[in-house]
Amino acid sequence: MLWKRRSILQTLLVSIAGAALLAYLVTRLLIPENAAYGLSLRDRLASDYLLARLNDAWRPLAVFVLISMAGIWLVLRKVLAPIKELSLQARRIGPANLDERLPLARAPVELAPLVHAFNASLDRLEEAWKSQRSFSANAAHELRTPLAALRAQVESLLGPEERKQAVAEFDRLSRTINQLLILADGEHNPQRRSDPFDLAALALATASQTAAEFVQSGRRIEMIRPERVIPCLGDHVLVGLAIRNLLENTLRHTPVGSTTTVMFDDQDVLHVLDDGDGVAPEFAARAFEPFSRGDPHGAGAGLGLSIVSRIALAHGGRAWLADRSSGACFCLQLPLAHDTERSRSV
Repeated sequence: MLWKRRSILQTLLVSIAGAALLAYLVTRLLIPENAAYGLSLRDRLASDYLLARLNDAWRPLAVFVLISMAGIWLVLRKVLAPIKELSLQARRIGPANLDERLPLARAPVELAPLVHAFNASLDRLEEAWKSQRSFSANAAHELRTPLAALRAQVESLLGPEERKQAVAEFDRLSRTINQLLILADGEHNPQRRSDPFDLAALALATASQTAAEFVQSGRRIEMIRPERVIPCLGDHVLVGLAIRNLLENTLRHTPVGSTTTVMFDDQDVLHVLDDGDGVAPEFAARAFEPFSRGDPHGAGAGLGLSIVSRIALAHGGRAWLADRSSGACFCLQLPLAHDTERSRSV
């Protein structure tokens, strides 16, 4: 805002200087003082009169230019104010508030068709979003009940070894269905729950809960807790799910004997890094896309990292795969609580 005001002030000063320079050029260059010596008395009198009028006119001309520029600035400010307000409102509309619309009453008459078309596009986008969520939720709910019944029947019919394999497959299907429900039910909406929590303590608790799984699989997990509180605002249950998905992803894609480290950097970014084989370049670019799997023959459904990304985005943060010479490093960043409150008050 300061640079805009400075630019306007510079424009006004340049205009005034230009008007003064124009008057000077007219009086000094177009009609030189020594040009009157070769003229008749009548011509000299006319020349003197013109010079006097021009000398008296440059000051009012400068004032006129100044007043004109100020008037133009005020008019432009009044005209552009509603456009700026509409632009700010359009930027605030996202997946978490697709039901909001731009106020047509505040739009200039010339922009009314554009605002109407933008709102109509939001209507279609919201309807498509609801249809997608409804389809996924209905499909997941329809699969959950018969899957549980089928699992009970299979466990009673199969032998011990076959039962173990079947139960593992049923667990995988159940996990996939639950992840689909999370994506479909809109639980990643931060407006659903907004409580303060310590991200460092949450990461430590989640790592402790999964420690037994790492040990049983022949892997190690380490947690380097920072000596400070990392205050965040949002749904700590969903954020805990995102951290757990990162740990489970590491658990599935690292060799036996590897070590996973959970730590925070100086910017309060959560890092889940391992000393495994790393991530293939062709998978790194789409790691957080739904149904994207690093191992096509693996047991996962390719939804875990996608859920991490959606939860992070819903809280105003982001998740990404950092470059590393060896192993993999997944990062999760959430805005701090005081930053969130400050942005809401602006």
